[in-house]
Amino acid sequence: MTSSTDRTMDEVENGAWAVIHRTVFPSSEGSSMLPLYLDTGAGIPGPAEANLSPRQHEIVSVLRDVLPVGTPGTSLTDVSWERFSARFPENLHVSFATYFNAFPASYWQEHTDVDAVRLDVAVEGSAHIELFRSNARGKYVRIDAAEITDGSAQFVVPLKSFGDGGWLWFDFEAAHGAAALRSATWSAPTNAAHRGPTRLTVAIPSFNMPQACVEQIERFAQHPEVMESVERVIIVDQGNKRVREFDGFAEAESALGDKLRVIEQANLGGSGGFSRGMLEMLEDSRSSAVLLLDDDAEAEPESILRAAVFNDYARVPSIVGGHMLNANDRTVLHSYGETINFSSFWWEPVDPSLSSLDFRKKSIRTTPALSRRLDVPYNGWWMCLIPREVVERIGLSLPMFIKWDDAEYSLRAGEAGITTVTLPGMAAWHMPWDEKDDGLDWQAYFHQRNRWVAAMLHSPSPRGGTLARKSFASDLKHLLSMQYTAAILRGRALEDVLQGPRHMLGTLASSASEARATASGMTDGKLISRRADYPAVGSGEPRPAWSRPPTSIFWFAAGAIGGILRQAFAVRSAAPQERVRAAEAKWWNLASLDEALVSNAGGSGVWVYRRDRSLFWRELRRSVRSHVRLWLFWPRLSRAYRAHAAELSSPVLWRRTFDES
Repeated sequence: MTSSTDRTMDEVENGAWAVIHRTVFPSSEGSSMLPLYLDTGAGIPGPAEANLSPRQHEIVSVLRDVLPVGTPGTSLTDVSWERFSARFPENLHVSFATYFNAFPASYWQEHTDVDAVRLDVAVEGSAHIELFRSNARGKYVRIDAAEITDGSAQFVVPLKSFGDGGWLWFDFEAAHGAAALRSATWSAPTNAAHRGPTRLTVAIPSFNMPQACVEQIERFAQHPEVMESVERVIIVDQGNKRVREFDGFAEAESALGDKLRVIEQANLGGSGGFSRGMLEMLEDSRSSAVLLLDDDAEAEPESILRAAVFNDYARVPSIVGGHMLNANDRTVLHSYGETINFSSFWWEPVDPSLSSLDFRKKSIRTTPALSRRLDVPYNGWWMCLIPREVVERIGLSLPMFIKWDDAEYSLRAGEAGITTVTLPGMAAWHMPWDEKDDGLDWQAYFHQRNRWVAAMLHSPSPRGGTLARKSFASDLKHLLSMQYTAAILRGRALEDVLQGPRHMLGTLASSASEARATASGMTDGKLISRRADYPAVGSGEPRPAWSRPPTSIFWFAAGAIGGILRQAFAVRSAAPQERVRAAEAKWWNLASLDEALVSNAGGSGVWVYRRDRSLFWRELRRSVRSHVRLWLFWPRLSRAYRAHAAELSSPVLWRRTFDES
């Protein structure tokens, strides 16, 4: 059976089509991740929500959190599936309006010349198929339907009304007895492709995570359909626990054969590992794009194919990035898109309402914000495709070691007219950044230095907008919190920025070891992991009135002034006064203590924070001096960094760096 809109049957039958999006089910056993692939309904039905007011949506969202999810009388355990097919019990109505299986029509209309897509559904048994579309406001309607018995159906939908947002999906109901979905694919006319077929070099930098790398290799080997688009998988091994020496590597290597290459080099950080992958792609004439992937990121395999095929059809060469799912809570979408606040020059969610969205409780049908097309200035390199044309045009990463290399690269690309697309349905499971303390340990140096370097290169605001003020405020918070490791490293970072771009030459391999050495010499930089080694904690003492969460500018100022004046008094406590949870380790809470035992974000240990008056005043003076100089010399420094950016990111310089290291 065939149904079409706006296109004649002759056009459908005579045109050549290629699959661009396949309906898939979880690779691993168990139903815990099914909500990302299959929607069996919710306590509050989705269609009624399209016309609710914002306040009513809020009430419904609360109700959904407490009402049971699922269709009465059925269970996800009644559904059996393989990778591309599934069998459903009689009368079960399921929807594919899910993160991995709905088709992101708005992104294809915006960034490609595809003017129509075709859905092909093959069924065993009898099933009722309904085709839906949503708009940018999250309202959705049924646009077609078919009854199928041991056969297939085609639906052709024009991509003409998804400019601001919208998805396409289908619902499936086993009508008369159990029925199976044998396959479902979305296709596009082949004459709309611009660069296909994409051949990928997958670049995975690694530092002392050999097990994660072997698991990555095994995942690629387990999905031969993915390897059809992959020319090479390159592991850039930068640690002293070598991947080649890990148990299981030999078996994994034999499964990929000559498509796997392990490159061992000095630790040049993420930017050095990813740049090595870019360079290897440039030097391989068979590859047309590089897919950057963190060693501890588990990509949904189909995402890799979706990235490649989107690159085939993209109207112009574009960076294509994936979303981040929470590796510790696997149905939670941690990042649906990132943006830069160009006033303070800091990253933030492009839509905060979509941060940490749990698909066990919400879905495309019940979350209107998911239907809006989101445009982003950059995408994280936990999973990101960069076409050859882009690398040839703007070069490789800056030698930043870690932090801000991905954001800076897309900002540089944007200034060259190259778009970054964050593509729904393309994602990897990764540890979320709110479960890390990388702004407090040795990495604080790179957070600070690279933020300022990126701002020098790309900030549209005179003298960086509010960057200097916000950066100084962060320094003061660290000092009031007794986080001296972060304060010292941030101060060193600003002094290096003041030296100009030449300070980044030849220091890539040494900057991290120097930062680690500084952190290891500090009390608050040494994590105590064994519970038996925790120092005893005192009974505490009354807190001053200013030691409270700042609910107004008055209390904010009172807390800051109180914490600064406290530095005039000697340290009295010889042991931790309190044990402070990570979530409570705020500057206003710590500023009134002389010593504290503070948990880390991951819950694996504690730090000892001890007030040091001389360190406080020394680092405060340095911070004031550096921020004033950066504000005064901004125009000259910005011109210098922009003048040397092409040299710092050039393949020639990176090749020399790799050879020397």
